[in-house]
Amino acid sequence: RVQQEIILGIGGVRALKAMGYTPAAWHLNEGHAAFVVLQRIRDLIENAATFDAALEEIRATTMFTTHTPVSAGHDAFPEGLVEAYFNGYRQQLGLNHEEFMQRGRREPTSTWERFSMTVLALRSAARRNGVSQLHGTVSRAMWGGVGLTLQDAPPVAEMDAITNGVHTAT
Repeated sequence: RVQQEIILGIGGVRALKAMGYTPAAWHLNEGHAAFVVLQRIRDLIENAATFDAALEEIRATTMFTTHTPVSAGHDAFPEGLVEAYFNGYRQQLGLNHEEFMQRGRREPTSTWERFSMTVLALRSAARRNGVSQLHGTVSRAMWGGVGLTLQDAPPVAEMDAITNGVHTAT
């Protein structure tokens, strides 16, 4: 599963770049494509940006939508698996192992937590939403407090709700 998400996220950004596309906005539909943000950050770091400066820049053009109202539907990977696939890559981002893992933990210092794709997406997207008013309420309860930074301060962006797939006749 982690390989699929690497191909979708990192490979997706590289494929668009190879075809000459530079989207003005990036929409992460669930956490599956969250590695998009890492490749976008990596591309900015190649042009002399720091990780934090690059994250700030990509965050402004990243949106996240969640559809899954149960925790079990959100991918999270064990630390050893993440390290196996991202050891060299995280070094290119200028992060050590712990700094990288914190990006995917709800509580950054909880070393027992798995690396959550949804948490990575939330920490990287200035705009976030559920797909209905009720789902927005559920999502705020599930993900409330996952801020844009690793600090204990309240999040700068909270979960909104949009109405998805409206069929006006019904």
